[in-house]
Amino acid sequence: MSMKRSTHHRVASPGRLWPRPLRSGAIARCHLEGERRSGANTGDPGDGRLGRAPDDTLDLYLYAGIEEAGQTAFTLAGKAFGYGNALYNNSVCLVEGSSLCAANTSRLWQVTGGPWYRLYKGDYGTLQLGAQLSYTRRNIFSGIGGAPSTDELMFFTSLRYLPF
Repeated sequence: MSMKRSTHHRVASPGRLWPRPLRSGAIARCHLEGERRSGANTGDPGDGRLGRAPDDTLDLYLYAGIEEAGQTAFTLAGKAFGYGNALYNNSVCLVEGSSLCAANTSRLWQVTGGPWYRLYKGDYGTLQLGAQLSYTRRNIFSGIGGAPSTDELMFFTSLRYLPF
């Protein structure tokens, strides 16, 4: 991954960004960290986190990540093999519960974020209330019937008690 230097960030190591000291007038310090992973069938995956703490009672966060798979397809005697073969059947992928859909994933990405509000912090521990909004999208390799995709928007709430 090649990264250009900017006025706000410097490259600390491959795939990791750390902010420079903030200029005067900045409201809060933010931390941005991205991580590249390698493995079988991965293209340009990575994930990152951006967090902000405007005061002692509120934390805001944002996470994002992406995974990509490489296409390793071949045909032998007219029969499709491998991952992401264009001869695989995707024509019934939009029918719920269908077992005839190949749907080899080409890319999966997600972005999620939310606040944590500390209701109480004292001698008896910490009580926090949190909310999270998450969006996930899945793309598949093109095959017979096209390349359908799907996405999901989710909302969660949480109440945490941390005794120490």
